[in-house]
Amino acid sequence: MRNAWWTVFALAAAAQFAGCSGPQSKDAQDDARLHLDDFTTAVGTIPVRRVDALFAPGGHSATAWLGDGTLWNGDVELALLDLAGRPVPLDDGLAFQGRELGLHRDAPAAIRASTSGGGGLRYTVRAFAPWTGGDADSASWTRVALEVTLPTVTSERSSFAVARIGLRAAGESEHPLHPEATPADSFRYEVREGRLLRDGRLVALVRATVVASSTERPGLKGRAEPLERGPIIAPALRRVPLISLETDRVPASTLPGPVLTFDVWLAPVGGVSADLEPPDAALSFDASFARTVAAWRAEMAQGATMEHPDPRLQAALVNAHRLLVGNRERRSGATHFLGSPFQYRDLYLRDGARVVHALALLGRADLAGQALTSLYEFQWPGGAFLSQRGQLDGTGQALWALGSYAALGGDPALVDRLVGPALRGARWIALQRASATLRGGPAAGLLPYADPRDNELARGHLFGNDAWAIAGLEALAPLVRARGRAATADTLAAEIRAYRVRLLDAWDAAARRQGRALPPVLEGGGRDWGNLSAAYPCGVLAADDARVVALDRFLRAYHTRDGLLTYGPSDSVHHYLGFDRTQAALRRGDRAAFRADLEAILDHAQPDGSGFEFASRDGRYGENLPPHGTFAAMFVDLVRSSIVYERGDSLVLFAGAPANLAADASAGLVVRALPTRFGALDLAARIAPDGVGAVIEATLPVPATVAWPPPARVRAVIDSNGTPRPVTDGRFTLPAGRATWRLEFEPAGGGEEGR
Repeated sequence: MRNAWWTVFALAAAAQFAGCSGPQSKDAQDDARLHLDDFTTAVGTIPVRRVDALFAPGGHSATAWLGDGTLWNGDVELALLDLAGRPVPLDDGLAFQGRELGLHRDAPAAIRASTSGGGGLRYTVRAFAPWTGGDADSASWTRVALEVTLPTVTSERSSFAVARIGLRAAGESEHPLHPEATPADSFRYEVREGRLLRDGRLVALVRATVVASSTERPGLKGRAEPLERGPIIAPALRRVPLISLETDRVPASTLPGPVLTFDVWLAPVGGVSADLEPPDAALSFDASFARTVAAWRAEMAQGATMEHPDPRLQAALVNAHRLLVGNRERRSGATHFLGSPFQYRDLYLRDGARVVHALALLGRADLAGQALTSLYEFQWPGGAFLSQRGQLDGTGQALWALGSYAALGGDPALVDRLVGPALRGARWIALQRASATLRGGPAAGLLPYADPRDNELARGHLFGNDAWAIAGLEALAPLVRARGRAATADTLAAEIRAYRVRLLDAWDAAARRQGRALPPVLEGGGRDWGNLSAAYPCGVLAADDARVVALDRFLRAYHTRDGLLTYGPSDSVHHYLGFDRTQAALRRGDRAAFRADLEAILDHAQPDGSGFEFASRDGRYGENLPPHGTFAAMFVDLVRSSIVYERGDSLVLFAGAPANLAADASAGLVVRALPTRFGALDLAARIAPDGVGAVIEATLPVPATVAWPPPARVRAVIDSNGTPRPVTDGRFTLPAGRATWRLEFEPAGGGEEGR
């Protein structure tokens, strides 16, 4: 059986999949190497810019509400303009007010306000993507409610303009184009009864609505009037004011804040027929939003539940959850998962494996299975999984994603179907290693030389490719054994043992040559990326291995800014690059490092809690707008690990829980139906009813070690029958099964946050 692994394979395949033509020059290596001096110049805090994402499952496009207050759907920018033609910022100090309305939990919607309109005007804008549920592509519209509050009117006034609506078809930056955006250097705009047309197609619709007067403020009647009676031809980059928003007669009143309201719709990418009505045109804004909220609540209610006592973290977790389950569209009758609602409307192996894992952790095996199936479409005839030229980590990631899906409750029938393709991927790994062994040299026994044009941004032998290959083989072996193929599983086990020894020998030799721990590229240079995954999730090294700790210290000393890892120049930070490093810190018991990393992550998050990929010194994203699906996936994984993670044949609870876990009755932590490798977990931890100590209620599939967060120090654990559990240095073990335990703490005075 073992001989089948060493079937003759053309050595040229290595170059085919590597996507490169030769070794890196010395000058190129010097350019790629990140000198330590580059990371010692302070640049100050990086102020990330606000971007709200308006999307819904199945939607063919999404809308970004940018930091300058404009709305961009990948094809058309809609701007609320003041009377001087400038976009109204609508930032209100970047305060996210949607949280107060419950919007952040129920739907990806946002509310912004501004008083910068001049003349005492105040603009309040709400926006969301209408959705009725399901995956039908009917959610590509964006609906906006504009409320203009006037100052108190003490004498009657005739009608006057309060704002304008303008369009353009491109932007200088932070305007990533949708794949189906209309290409042109200029466009023809016109307005017909509030319908904004571009080259004859409806791209936006504006209607005045009537708000009834109240005892607190009068309602006014408004009008949406065209600024030009005929068509306007304008370059794509030019913002064209098209509609004037006006009041009718304003009567005198002593009541404060007369209000004027408008409904605005931004059509899907490419526009629609000139006379088409939006799907929710017959509903008020509030009624349409209520229907959307109901659909999102039904979607979010499926799967596992995690409720965290840290409100910032909980908001970020809900947002990540919503992005993962909602960031999908329908194409040709099939569901496709996306890397981002905007510029990354595909899902490749590097990101897709993380998404599959996170969806499985959330108890959404249905969606995880669909995403996993799409990843297996990237398999080449020779067995390799390759979604981008030269990215050889994809094979290991595809195998690892399958193993994660299977371990966390995935459909056994789908696993059965994909084990065969996964074994072909494993054979490809073995054949590449055999070929490299025959060639000899420093890279003997490793995957081929590659040029991924991403992440490490270096040509060479990338150690992260091999780490992921080992992780994939280790994830596949138990699946094969469980299906009665013991000989194949034994072959895999032998391959894994030999591979790990060879990788670590080559890695250590490269570290000695380069003078640093766990370098990313055998030949030198390159940016830290795949090497950060050596301990977690790849498991090539233990989290407390001296090499992993040394890499962590090196990165914190020279490649960190504002608590986040830098990527390339020292004035650019990466939001999720350090997550695997943080996972390793958690697993070796470095709670202080874990909590500091988590705070930095949340400090740089969007007001709604979502994350970006990387940001420059001025907080801009270029064409890579947040939110990012990989941030969401890795954040879910990180929060879940802080509550529970698997270690050997048991669980570890609360390793990264906050210090206020039992500070007050409102600071409880609850998880329900949370998948683990051993079965579902139910867990609740909160302050005791009498305010003294804490209570844990749990249904555990296997025994669990509890690491209660400092400064509280546990001195006694007692079950509902009065039977105590042994406690050693504040740690204790709970048995499998369902039970309730009361925790008693040592008197305050000296507990210290730390290891």
